[in-house]
Amino acid sequence: MDENGSDEAAVCEDCSELKKEIEDLKSRLQQYEQSIANHRRLLLNQLEQLNRLES
Repeated sequence: MDENGSDEAAVCEDCSELKKEIEDLKSRLQQYEQSIANHRRLLLNQLEQLNRLES
């Protein structure tokens, strides 16, 4: 029984680690998405400025 209890504890610990990794990846993904949105806005602003200079 002790072995099963230890195995279950190890599995539970593995699950906890995986959950932490998933949360970290979600957070990083959100940061990357925000960064991409910011870069997109900057590029659109630069494109507008170029179009104004062309006119």
